[in-house]
Amino acid sequence: LDGTDLTVVYTKSYPAQPVGHASHPYSLTLSYTGNIVIGGLAVIYDSNNIEQCQGRVVEVDAATGNVLWDQRFTSKLTDTNIECYGIQKTLDNGFILTCGTGVEPELHPKDSKKSKTWRVLVHRTDKEGNMLYQKTYTSNDALQNNAGEYIVALRNGGYVVCIDSQTWGPTTTGGNFAIMKLGSDCVEK
Repeated sequence: LDGTDLTVVYTKSYPAQPVGHASHPYSLTLSYTGNIVIGGLAVIYDSNNIEQCQGRVVEVDAATGNVLWDQRFTSKLTDTNIECYGIQKTLDNGFILTCGTGVEPELHPKDSKKSKTWRVLVHRTDKEGNMLYQKTYTSNDALQNNAGEYIVALRNGGYVVCIDSQTWGPTTTGGNFAIMKLGSDCVEK
């Protein structure tokens, strides 16, 4: 196909409502039924009316574009955002997302440097997007930012997380590519 034969089947919008004022889709995969599953974030307001990002995963019917389910997850840590950038289907037909989690310095200038240092977060769901597991895999103790950007499912049940990193590589470059391999026993089944 050269693109001239392609026609628009449908155009749909998936706003941040009922909560939030913006939503950013960063990645997608297919569900076990062949539908489209989108991972990203929704921007909401916290109790002080300050923006905060929550993770978001949505399944869309591939034939109609209608939303089948829409799941969001917010950090339990004060002022902390979750921004998801990569999603893959798991061997049991659920989903696994990789995200960055941390505090935006410009929104919370009085928070500690440690809380403003971003970490890699992995969030695992069942086939309806319900959380099964969530864990941070890097530490903010040394004030080195890391954010999960993409995740690749391996045939053996493990995963490789692609990271925007200041922990590995030269600190003078402002960010490096890094990968982290997680074994199949790294996430609860």
